[in-house]
Amino acid sequence: EGNNVDILAVVQDIGEVQSLTSKKTGQELQKCDVTLIDDTGVQIRLTLWGNQAIDARNQLGGNKVVAFRRARISDYGGKSLSGGDVHVEPKIPETEALHEWWSSQGSRGGPVKSLSSTGTYGKMDGFAERKTISDIKGQNLGYINPEKGDYLSFKGTFTFIKKDKEGGAWYTACPNKDEPCRNRCKVTQTTDGNWQCDRCHGTYPECSRKWIFSATVSDDTASTWVSVFDEQAQQLLGVTADEVFAQIENQDLYDGYFGKATHTEWIFKCRVKNEMVNDEQRLKTQVVRMDPVDYAAECRDMIAALEKFQ
Repeated sequence: EGNNVDILAVVQDIGEVQSLTSKKTGQELQKCDVTLIDDTGVQIRLTLWGNQAIDARNQLGGNKVVAFRRARISDYGGKSLSGGDVHVEPKIPETEALHEWWSSQGSRGGPVKSLSSTGTYGKMDGFAERKTISDIKGQNLGYINPEKGDYLSFKGTFTFIKKDKEGGAWYTACPNKDEPCRNRCKVTQTTDGNWQCDRCHGTYPECSRKWIFSATVSDDTASTWVSVFDEQAQQLLGVTADEVFAQIENQDLYDGYFGKATHTEWIFKCRVKNEMVNDEQRLKTQVVRMDPVDYAAECRDMIAALEKFQ
């Protein structure tokens, strides 16, 4: 942490500009998180500040290849980057090679590894703190903390993904990225083809689609149904719902995204909560974070655990 690095990558996604107040100076600051990816299939989050944050969407949009010089490395939220000198589309051979990779492979999705954690649920539990799927029932999870739910981490495999929802495995969301919707609230289509949001009372010519689907996850003790929402679904499938909707006529392509993701292994963090669904109490398990399995680290942790029994 605190070191600097030069990086060349495709700008995969650009977040919204956010304002915050510096604890040291009291000044208002602007920040914008961008997601970078290269031809190794690895993502990392980089935070831009000030004018770079304000201009990010105009300067870096359209999946440009960008070099960041002396970006600061941080351990906040996994591994992430901050700042650095920005060079858009540098005239070097590696830029063209990255464009070719993005056009032929990267933009078509597929499971990716993210060095930066997502969501607001903190660090993943360590190897020793992990549970198993059978602990959901065995430890009465979902009932210990009924208001907020109970959390557990485990290593498991997607064995089935329910993708055959009519119209696609997504919902139509408000395109308004500001409060109160923040691009999440559901919208309905009106008779004139526009989209109406009851939350912000706006009417829009287009909507934003967000992944939402159920899946089964298994380990060597049990299996469970889980709910997967947009952030983790993008990590799993490697593509946004809007990108897939644009190619919805190609059923084989749609099925292919889910086929690649099935039988992949992840470290899961889930929330288990007892909820009322259609006047019935049901135990719901939601994926709140997913990390790719680091098999080298898994082996080291397993050996260390076995040594304790000697």
